[in-house]
Amino acid sequence: MPRKLVSSPRVGNDPSDLECCDAMSLRWEVPQTMLSTDAARRIDAICDRFEQQLQEGEAVNLSSYLEPLAEDLRPALLRQLLLLQWDHDG
Repeated sequence: MPRKLVSSPRVGNDPSDLECCDAMSLRWEVPQTMLSTDAARRIDAICDRFEQQLQEGEAVNLSSYLEPLAEDLRPALLRQLLLLQWDHDG
């Protein structure tokens, strides 16, 4: 049974000290934005470059990928870049 988010989480050195819940229940807190086709293509192209850099073993700097993009599109791009990085590191 999933744990519920408590009003005051406490964090220690052990990840189990975080009294909250599973990640799925937090998912609803992240605003989802509808992207235009052009914006989705730009994000996809940036993600392709980022993934290639990861596969080549190069150090990646997330901010260098986010800065050229319009500020309102950065959260969507950041989500995708983090997913790619987690998948690669996983």
